[in-house]
Amino acid sequence: MSVQDNTVIINGLNECNKDTAQLKIMKLVAKSVIDHGDKIPLLWAFFSQPELYTDQEFSSYSRSHFLSKVELPMLESNDGNIMCYFCDKLHLLFSANTIWPLEDTLNILVAIAAELWVYAATIIRFIINQGFPL
Repeated sequence: MSVQDNTVIINGLNECNKDTAQLKIMKLVAKSVIDHGDKIPLLWAFFSQPELYTDQEFSSYSRSHFLSKVELPMLESNDGNIMCYFCDKLHLLFSANTIWPLEDTLNILVAIAAELWVYAATIIRFIINQGFPL
């Protein structure tokens, strides 16, 4: 099994009801990673809007080579780029004389992605895993 098969994605951590719940989740995962390192074959990925307390929490673990923080800039709108991504990937799945995906379908996929590339890539991966070769 590869790390890709064992990736845990936690998205929207900032949407937990209380700051303490967010910090508790982060501390549990960070402690597990630091204490057990590569003995646990999981790759954890947190996606969240930046918050002061989450930045401080991640900073406290900055010395560990098992943890790293990557800030992804949020553009005012990624919709156009995500639409191009969907068009490019999905048109490879179907013959030139197929009109799927329809524009309405693409608009729905872009709305579901909510300007987040991780959602767009996950949607494409899901469609491909349903048996469509890319």
